[in-house]
Amino acid sequence: MLFAEREYELEGTDHKLVLQIEEPHMEDGNWVCEHRLIGLDPDYAETSKSFGVDKLQALTSALFRISVDLECLSQDSDQQVTWLGDSRLGLL
Repeated sequence: MLFAEREYELEGTDHKLVLQIEEPHMEDGNWVCEHRLIGLDPDYAETSKSFGVDKLQALTSALFRISVDLECLSQDSDQQVTWLGDSRLGLL
């Protein structure tokens, strides 16, 4: 079930990058929070899972992982990922 969604921009382009975070759920005895980044190009969609001993740890692990993924994306593409025109992405 979709828990949260946010739209990011790639500075200097018209590209939008959508972050979707699923509500943490129990899977094989662990709490899991699935999250995905969609939209760099029509074929781009990356889904990841973060784990925790409870819902809160799974969610905070996901937020940390997403912030690292977005920072790496900025470095790899030489285009800053921004939210509301700011490079601070509002995750941590």
